[in-house]
Amino acid sequence: MPLVVPANFLKRQITELACCDIEYKQQAETVFNWLKWQYTWVEDGYGLIAARIIVMIINEAYFALQENVSTKQQIDIAMRLGTNYPYGPFEWSEKIGLQNVINLLQHLSIKDGRYLISDLLVQESQQNQI
Repeated sequence: MPLVVPANFLKRQITELACCDIEYKQQAETVFNWLKWQYTWVEDGYGLIAARIIVMIINEAYFALQENVSTKQQIDIAMRLGTNYPYGPFEWSEKIGLQNVINLLQHLSIKDGRYLISDLLVQESQQNQI
């Protein structure tokens, strides 16, 4: 069965799909075409979909922090309470490791500009390495 995940949590018109079974892939395409929904197939490979979503959330949180939208603690609380995630984006980044987040974003950004890395994320990662 194909895994269906929104390509981005903000006003995206395209849904990302991943599937290894050709029959399920064709069924998913039939449904999406019938609904007139835009979709794109993503490789079921490096980063998979769950990891892509988490690093994108972390990256977006760093963009928000960079723009002084809120504090790390407030963003984490908002994401835990607002989305019922087990961790906020900064808590996730501590568990995953900033360099791992950056490595995945760099790899993904080769093919897709949506994965542009926040300058603040890069800065903080470099400071943690010192």
